Amino acid sequence: MNPLIISGFIHIAAGKEIVISPISGIVATLLYLAGGCGIRAYRKFKETIIHRPTFKY
Repeated sequence: MNPLIISGFIHIAAGKEIVISPISGIVATLLYLAGGCGIRAYRKFKETIIHRPTFKY
């Protein structure tokens, strides 16, 4: 649980917990998914550059 929520500095409207919850919320899940897809794309791009066949004529 976030200390800002526990201490009362941040108030979350009832029914909106699933949207912004840092553990199981939709926003956090989408951020993790976007980060994972970005890292995967970067690694695949890096791998294609390293293993690209070079043709010498």
